[in-house]
Amino acid sequence: MRSHALKARTLGIGLVVCVLGDVHPATGQQVDTTGTRLAGVRTGPNAVGFELRTGLDTSRPINQVDGGTKIGLALWYPARSSGAAGTAMTNLDYRLLEFVTKPSEAQRAAYLDNEVAALVSWRHVGVVAMSRAQARASLETHGLAVRGAPVADGRFPVVVVLGGQHYLSTTAEILASHGFLVVAPFRFSDQSNEIGTGGFTWYLENSVRDAEWALNEIASHPSAEPGRVSAIGHGGGGMIAMLLAMRNRTIQALVNIDSGNFSTRSGASQIAFYDPRLLRVPYLFIATAETRKTQDLFDQFTAMAFSERVEVVVEGSDIRHHDLSDVGRAVTAPMAIRGAPQADVQQRFVEVQEMAVRFLLEQSGRPADGPRFADWLKAMTAARYAVTFHSGRDPAPTVVRVLDTLDRTTPAALRDARRRDPDAPLFQPSNLGRVISKAIVAGDFQTAIALADFALEVHPGTPTVLDLKSQAREGGGDLAGASSTATACAARKADNDWQASAAIDRCKERAERLGRASPSRSGR
Repeated sequence: MRSHALKARTLGIGLVVCVLGDVHPATGQQVDTTGTRLAGVRTGPNAVGFELRTGLDTSRPINQVDGGTKIGLALWYPARSSGAAGTAMTNLDYRLLEFVTKPSEAQRAAYLDNEVAALVSWRHVGVVAMSRAQARASLETHGLAVRGAPVADGRFPVVVVLGGQHYLSTTAEILASHGFLVVAPFRFSDQSNEIGTGGFTWYLENSVRDAEWALNEIASHPSAEPGRVSAIGHGGGGMIAMLLAMRNRTIQALVNIDSGNFSTRSGASQIAFYDPRLLRVPYLFIATAETRKTQDLFDQFTAMAFSERVEVVVEGSDIRHHDLSDVGRAVTAPMAIRGAPQADVQQRFVEVQEMAVRFLLEQSGRPADGPRFADWLKAMTAARYAVTFHSGRDPAPTVVRVLDTLDRTTPAALRDARRRDPDAPLFQPSNLGRVISKAIVAGDFQTAIALADFALEVHPGTPTVLDLKSQAREGGGDLAGASSTATACAARKADNDWQASAAIDRCKERAERLGRASPSRSGR
């Protein structure tokens, strides 16, 4: 820390940022971010390498030629060094990855002109007013990742970046420098697609499937640490990351950066597999104040009761959506054309990256130096950020888990689970019936009766449950009780439910049979 080359400043919130050409405070390694999009960011101890892989998902043929869907995998990884002759990837380099066939010079020029036009004309993307020359220059800004740099030894936790290969490329480089293997799946724009999947729900479904294919591919990577996988996304990529975490239990942590997931406009409820209760992993949700105002369905975030959630609102009217992505970063550093908000925007980007890095390091079991993430983040609540912590609780187990662990403690365990998760599928009559039936088949009639009593507390008078309770009583030798329960069951109405009708018929037969065997009946 006493090296003459170390120039560090504290941002008033306990955050120390390495500035241009610093020695890394933990390792003493020279970290030269001069002139890059990472200028001012606290990079990690590793150099950063980049690799492009092309794969084929054979489960989804989309034309008659390729035999599947071609998917690109952009890979950022911790490197031993950047390589003597390596050239760092530029903003434009990352965008051009979408061509599976290298474009001609004329095609490349046309593509570049189109990207420049978007930056100049579309303020949502361009962030600030720019000349065509400035827009072109922003596309030529570079980071630290060098294609083909030698891979560092060891295994590293994985972060899947959703939303494309370039929107969070700077974030990907930062994460790789801190010891993550980062992968971004993306589609090639020049692959023939004969299946119409342009609709909103189809697009999201295919994007999530692309991500799941990428998870399978990266699992065999020699640098990937098994069982340590997180997901991150900005904007629409954040929606894809959240959906992936909902339906794929490989994901262990989730970060969204300014994603409008919880608004009518985003339309998450249109997705068949979208359900707030399905999110089970720690979730860091970072949003600008402007984006947060548009979240008219934020109660869905609140309803994610089985996830430890951290909500961070970036205060300040000058911070725009793409200031937190690579698009805005290219005009803020190193070009410095963000205007009057330049310093503040620069600092907010740095802090948001630090949040993501610290959160993901802690969730991967490799926490950053200093206090725990929650304690560190609490220091950022004054004026600049509004931080809210939402605790999570354990969901009720699945019916299969209950069946696998069924014993005499199960009835009490189910009561406890229902207190914390009353809407769980486990407590549907058919699923409770499966549990009761297994206890009957196992000959544990007392447990079956206790389970049936619990099920009748949840669903009073349900014929299928009464039938099972009557069976259990008969199996346990309580013939009078079995007859009484069967009689109560036989008096129920089926209401166009074939299962209830079948249960009532069984109960009538049992009541008659037991009544003939024992005219004097007692019990409930």
